[in-house]
Amino acid sequence: MLTWPGGLAPLVAGMADSAARAGVARRPGTAVSLRRVGGGVEALCFRFEAGVPTSFLVRAPGAICAMPLFVAARVVEDMAAHGFDARRHLPEYAPWLVANFVLREPPREREQGGEAVPLSWDNVVQGAQGAQGAHGLGYVVSTHQDIRVTPAERSVYTAYVALADRRPQDARTWMQSASKEELIALAAADLKAAYGWTLAPCVERVDITLRAHAMAIPGPGFRSNAGLAALREADGPILFAHADLSGFSVFEEASWWGWRAAERALG
Repeated sequence: MLTWPGGLAPLVAGMADSAARAGVARRPGTAVSLRRVGGGVEALCFRFEAGVPTSFLVRAPGAICAMPLFVAARVVEDMAAHGFDARRHLPEYAPWLVANFVLREPPREREQGGEAVPLSWDNVVQGAQGAQGAHGLGYVVSTHQDIRVTPAERSVYTAYVALADRRPQDARTWMQSASKEELIALAAADLKAAYGWTLAPCVERVDITLRAHAMAIPGPGFRSNAGLAALREADGPILFAHADLSGFSVFEEASWWGWRAAERALG
């Protein structure tokens, strides 16, 4: 098992260090438009400098567009020239709820047959169903992979809920109007099923994030989507690299498309 506490940050830092050693100039910012100009590309970007928004242009021989396609459709000018029409080819996106439960101490594990059920890194409650029928996807224990003899005194349990019980647009509408109490009840469904009343005394804080467009839904016809196929095969100044191209939102898919785009850019 290979794990480190910084998540993906060490990978980003490693890429930045490699770029610096190679003499590649870096200017972090947010791209708001990307277009082909002559034989290359031009990106209009902005960043905050001392709290003041500043815009700047970046011109380069090529660019890798590694953003979700519903964002790329608004940033990349003339997507139709790449064979992609957002009205016909853009996949639906699943809304998710992610909640971090900051714990002052771990809740007591329930016993079965006189023994406590062992805690895992990723825990799923069999047959669990949250409020309004939403589907709980379990919870991850942030300190489970710490290398230590005794369990951590404090921890963070991250719970995931897919609002798969309704249409994506209906779920997004509900997210906009849901109360704090409704959100917490939904986020805590799996944890309450696992720990019952022993959970609440351990919770110090709950941080909830609503992801209205969390990931692409690989619905019927996804593999025959001509627009997605065109972006997968793009080999010009603008290359595309995102797990949306696979319809399977995992790191391995994102890494594969990034690697493939980098090979094409260097070739």
